Amino acid sequence: MVKRVHVGDTMSLPSGRVCKVTAVADPRRPWAAVHIGSGWYVHRPRIGPGVEHYFAGQLTPLQLDELDANAAAMILNTVRD
Repeated sequence: MVKRVHVGDTMSLPSGRVCKVTAVADPRRPWAAVHIGSGWYVHRPRIGPGVEHYFAGQLTPLQLDELDANAAAMILNTVRD
């Protein structure tokens, strides 16, 4: 059985890191793992130009390893309000 994920829940990533879920999925703007510089991030297209990085309730975008970034993107794309 698949556990439903909602805003305010936490998500456990493969590394053991736990992050807060702060955004609802939007099938028109899916979250994706992206490699930028020396780290991996999760972002999705903005409504308008640019991208929206995932912050997980922090002041800076969440920097992860590749496995965690892909897992976070997959989880975030299932979030319901």
